[in-house]
Amino acid sequence: MELTVNAALRGNRVVPLGLSSSPATFIPLRLVRAGVTIEPSLIYDDPADFERTVGLVARGVLQPSAIMSDTFECESIGRALELASTGQAGKIHTVMC
Repeated sequence: MELTVNAALRGNRVVPLGLSSSPATFIPLRLVRAGVTIEPSLIYDDPADFERTVGLVARGVLQPSAIMSDTFECESIGRALELASTGQAGKIHTVMC
């Protein structure tokens, strides 16, 4: 969390997705001075919701790949971030190394 908040440019929004049970640390003054916003995300922890969603995808009712616009190898993360910053891409998938 600290790395993400510190890397956020002025006016950016940080949305934590991968959560841990460890306390997050950051300097609140950095958020205020840079105008960085931390926005919470919704996490589903109900196994029934997950099972239902997987079923909808399996039946073709939901098509998550339809929003994927680009895939980058991890070596090209810079290009992926540049594209993401334009606002012209859908979901960008990065293959982990």
